[in-house]
Amino acid sequence: MYKLMVVDDEQIVIDSVKFIVKREIANIQVVRTATNGREAIQAASEIKPDIVLMDIRMPGINGIEAIKEIKKTYSDVKFVIVSAYEQFDFAKQAVELGVVDYLMKPVNKTKLISTLNKITGELDAEKQKEEIQLDNIEKYKKALTVLEQGFIYSILFNKEYGTDLMKYREILGLSNNTGYIMILKMTDKKTEKGISTGLKSHKIYTEFKNILKYKTRCVVGPIMVDRIIAYIQDVNEDEYEHRVEAIRLSEYLIEKIELKEPEVKLQVAIGSVRNDNELIYSYEEAIKALRAINDNTVIHISDVTGNIMDYENDFRVEEGRLINALESGAKDSIMVILHALFNKCELAGFNNQCDFKSNKSRSKLIELMVVAHRIAAEMDISQDSYLRYEDYITEMLMIDNYEKFKKWFIERMAYIANKILIARESSVSEIIFQANNIIKENYKEDISLDGISRQLGISPQYFSRLYKNETGKNFIEYLTEIRIHKAKKLMKENSYSVKEICYMVGYSDPNYFSRLFKKQEGKSPTDYLKGMIE
Repeated sequence: MYKLMVVDDEQIVIDSVKFIVKREIANIQVVRTATNGREAIQAASEIKPDIVLMDIRMPGINGIEAIKEIKKTYSDVKFVIVSAYEQFDFAKQAVELGVVDYLMKPVNKTKLISTLNKITGELDAEKQKEEIQLDNIEKYKKALTVLEQGFIYSILFNKEYGTDLMKYREILGLSNNTGYIMILKMTDKKTEKGISTGLKSHKIYTEFKNILKYKTRCVVGPIMVDRIIAYIQDVNEDEYEHRVEAIRLSEYLIEKIELKEPEVKLQVAIGSVRNDNELIYSYEEAIKALRAINDNTVIHISDVTGNIMDYENDFRVEEGRLINALESGAKDSIMVILHALFNKCELAGFNNQCDFKSNKSRSKLIELMVVAHRIAAEMDISQDSYLRYEDYITEMLMIDNYEKFKKWFIERMAYIANKILIARESSVSEIIFQANNIIKENYKEDISLDGISRQLGISPQYFSRLYKNETGKNFIEYLTEIRIHKAKKLMKENSYSVKEICYMVGYSDPNYFSRLFKKQEGKSPTDYLKGMIE
């Protein structure tokens, strides 16, 4: 039900409007009347009407002045003015103020009903639009939460998290690729048990997320048991300054949350600043700091005595990552992992020369090198003067110096990774070869993923995954490259318009063609043609 206020110094007009509205319009109710501008302004502040029927010529504050004053506070109120013919100039002013319509006195019943129905239709549409906007905002927030959780999961679990993080960064608006991991642990002071479910954990999570996002650029993951994992963007190159700022931020968070939740004990563990490829190490550091936190409120990895992690678990984690990186030939990732792996070994005493040959780290690394050679052999990497499958173990066992062993190990891994990468790049399958030929021969046609898959006799899902894995791009990107390349060749002939070229290379929409061309070449087809002519 919409609220209508009628403002007129003639009682007969007020009574007529009330009578018509009550009998003819079901979704409007006259909730207040006024006989002058001052009354109208005061009444509007009390009832906030949806519609105001306003006379112009009234004693004291006139209708125009009243409309201006009411609109200062309630800009979305719909105004309809009532005017005698000789006051038409006033009516024009009112229309300039955004008044919906004006009615001439004496008020015509049909015109009044029509005008009010039109306004309620507009109000209904606006209300629906607001609901859609609210719904979209809610959906966006839910999607954002999912994306943030995906960002955190990519750090913790994904084999090739570097690529995924780049995509998430773009979507989430994270401009820099360095930051650190913060872990908040929640414990009930009375029971001394972790808080992992229920209203209390949700309230803490909401407060933590809101405060952290207000204070800094960050991504907050989901509640994991009794912990919340967050990534904080940080470009501070000074390790000490980073530590001080991170601890200060953590203490602020705990103080603010515990004011609202005094029965909860909160502790924060912080890892060091890392780039995307090494963020997992910041997480592991935060986990390690959490193990050493004891009764502290906040602890940074740099303040953990000894800096020695759970060696067995850490080695297993690094070993798994190294194997995944080897299988894809990701040399840069392998180097990062190897240096981290040897750092852990050194912390465990592997570089102690007296204990070198009997150290368990040496045995584990030898086993890892065996796995690396097996992967190479399974990929048909041929032997050469450097990479020999028969005597590499003997060669390793003969090394009696830690530094020599480390150098030999890293160089051998890098060599194997490079061989695997070359093999992967040169082994484009017959399916991909056939697919590329189909695209080259039929680029002018309406080519689809389903169509190519059908010709190749494989499922679209398998083909899409295979093409991406082997070429590093999807087939649409390749098709676009072929079409744009053909378009540029046609432009050199200088015989066709942009529109004609668009159709000749397989596009039906010149605007879409222009956007793709500009995206790939950095300039529009028209500008490209002009540059060739000049």
